Amino acid sequence: MVNSRISPLIIGVDVGATKTTAALVDEQANILNLNRKSTPTESSKILVRNTIELIEEIFNVSKACVKNILGIGLGVAGLMDFQKGIVVFSPNLPLRNLPLRDIVHHHFNVPTFLDNDANVAAMGEKFFGVGREVSNLVCLTIGTGIGGGMIIDDRVYRGAGGSAAEIGHMVIDPDGPPCGCGNRGCLEAFASGTAIARRAREVVNEESIIFRLIRGKIEDISAEVVVHAARKGDSLAKRILREVGEALGVGVANVINIFNPEMIIIGGGMAEIEELLTTARAEISRRALAPNLKMVKIVGASLRTNAGVLGAAALVLYELGKLT
Repeated sequence: MVNSRISPLIIGVDVGATKTTAALVDEQANILNLNRKSTPTESSKILVRNTIELIEEIFNVSKACVKNILGIGLGVAGLMDFQKGIVVFSPNLPLRNLPLRDIVHHHFNVPTFLDNDANVAAMGEKFFGVGREVSNLVCLTIGTGIGGGMIIDDRVYRGAGGSAAEIGHMVIDPDGPPCGCGNRGCLEAFASGTAIARRAREVVNEESIIFRLIRGKIEDISAEVVVHAARKGDSLAKRILREVGEALGVGVANVINIFNPEMIIIGGGMAEIEELLTTARAEISRRALAPNLKMVKIVGASLRTNAGVLGAAALVLYELGKLT
């Protein structure tokens, strides 16, 4: 239970492609209460209801008073119109032109802010995590898809309409596989968890450990299965991870060459796959311009599974002028 006299508090919500997490957070980034559920993908209506129920449960379990809540921050995987608080499009969620910020605001009557999930992850790492000492960073979240968030000169960079830093949709091969965004050859189509599973389904054979792990059910192949097979010595799985790592390295090298950041932060579930990151680092070393490569640090996200909710809390504090 949270003492109702404690003030102020923030509710951070991370709406991902597979899970939605809500947390009650104080100004020092301490998580006081957390709740997580699978993200429903049947419709936007069900997804919104699930999000609101998660927030209501945070209120109910913590006994926090609405008057003590500074704001609600929402990080969502997709393209945003930041000024209008609209999820314009999400490749992996059933969200199209949804005014999510206003829906949540009207339900709870609390100041509400909405941004891309990778932007909020970048804010979380900048203000609460590994990026505190740098002014220019790029944060990549690699999971079901690939998101990107950027801090330039200590400020979040959103672009003209709020949808900048969609690094996952950088085209690295115009003849590449289709992406969930409708384009072809995006980095996300080569280097995400979804991409690993797709590639494995294309090339798996009966001699592979992958095939034995899934008992011949090709539809059961996931990125986790491929990683497990690679760690058991499967040559096919190792090759897939090497290909994915090379593609990721190409994308990150492009980012380094264009933006010259001090730090690249890699987070998300895929960031835990050392076999992939080792190959990516080697590719980056081959492709990034020497002066930029010398300057940049490539690090793992420090906030790990809490990056989304802490970043969403940072979004509230940032927009209210309490973080600079």
